Amino acid sequence: MRIIHQLTTTGNAQFIIATHSPMLLCYPGADIISTDSTTLQRIDYHDSNHYQITSDFLAQPQRYFRQLFAED
Repeated sequence: MRIIHQLTTTGNAQFIIATHSPMLLCYPGADIISTDSTTLQRIDYHDSNHYQITSDFLAQPQRYFRQLFAED
């Protein structure tokens, strides 16, 4: 992210990055384009599935582990 910052502030660089990383999604000034539906949509990073899943996991990891390790 430091290199991205350096290149975008000192030059005329742009990046297209496909990621699941909530840290990259919240990069200052980033345009987030969602491909979750049939059309491309610009969304806020708080509305991305990746942010919501990560946030939910960090808030209650035990819930995810209960579901993951549950016997069928």
